[in-house]
Amino acid sequence: MPTPLPRLSATFLAAVCAGAVAGVVARVLMRLLAYAFQEETGFTWEASTAIVLLFVVLMLPAALTGALAVGRRRWSAVARWAGVLLSCLVLITMAAGTATDEGLETLGRMPTGRAAVVVVLLVAFLATIVGGAFAASRLGSRWSSRFAYSTPPGLTSHSASR
Repeated sequence: MPTPLPRLSATFLAAVCAGAVAGVVARVLMRLLAYAFQEETGFTWEASTAIVLLFVVLMLPAALTGALAVGRRRWSAVARWAGVLLSCLVLITMAAGTATDEGLETLGRMPTGRAAVVVVLLVAFLATIVGGAFAASRLGSRWSSRFAYSTPPGLTSHSASR
C-alpha cells in the first residue's frame, strides 16, 4: 500500500535542500554582480533569507513532478520536464524583471574584461536556477521512491520479505 505522507515529506525535503543550495549560490552571484556593476551592496539578512525561501518554494513543482514521475514512460518524462520548466520559468522571469535599462546601458559602457565577467556571472546565475530545478526533480524522485510501500507495524522490511 503506498504511503503518501512520507513520500510528500521526502519531496518537500528535496525542494528544501535543492532550493536552499540554489538560493544561497544565487545570492552570492547577486552580490558579485553588484560588485561588477560597482553598485552599493545593500544586502540584508532578511532579504537574503527571503530569496532563499523563494527558491525553496519555487523548487516545489520540480520536486513534486520528479516524485510523481515513476518509471521510464513518456508521460513520466513529460511530467518531470514540465515541473522543471515551471520552476525555471518563474525564477528566470523574476530575475529578468529586476534587470533595468540603466543596467544594460552600464553593461554596454563597461570595459571588455569587466563586461565578460558580468556575462559569466549571469550565465552562472541561469545555470544555478536550471541546476537547482534539475536537482530538486532528481532528489524528489529518488527520495520519494524510498517510501513507495509501507510494511505492517512491528515488522521490519527484512522480516516482512520472509
